[in-house]
Amino acid sequence: GEGLRFATSVLTGFKTHPLMDNPFFSSTSLSDFWGRKWNLLVHACLKNGVYKPVRLCGGSALAGVLSSFLASGLLHEWILFMIFPQQENQPRPFGATTAFFVWQAGLISLEYTSTGQAFWKNINKTCHPLILALIVVLAGVPLGHWFTNMYFHSDFYVNAHLLLVAVKPIS
Repeated sequence: GEGLRFATSVLTGFKTHPLMDNPFFSSTSLSDFWGRKWNLLVHACLKNGVYKPVRLCGGSALAGVLSSFLASGLLHEWILFMIFPQQENQPRPFGATTAFFVWQAGLISLEYTSTGQAFWKNINKTCHPLILALIVVLAGVPLGHWFTNMYFHSDFYVNAHLLLVAVKPIS
């Protein structure tokens, strides 16, 4: 978090930007989670590279949101395809990750209906912020396996130490 950003800034002399803004404990809606809290770097790229161009071409806000989530899903599919080699005797699934992101766009579009606005306005007034954040995060659970399936059915967790910093005890 903030300490790592500060240390990086001090050591390198470069200003760093946060990648996340406490999405799991401070989100007040799905659009808040995806648009202002989760993976801010990718959000900025999708907003400038997909959402705004769709709007400039006359597309609605909903078309921009759907296009952005579709692009995000396809990008995730491509990354997963490149990282995870074909497993023997196991078909390589395609489309589930994109479907997960399109589903999220659908949920966000429901948020902007009059019923959805009333729901989130009421729930923001009546729920403790942690309960509210839990409701937001749980919205991803029913179809979350569409996103996580490729990680579980590959060698990701076996080889994650190659991608991430490994901390080993001193013996």
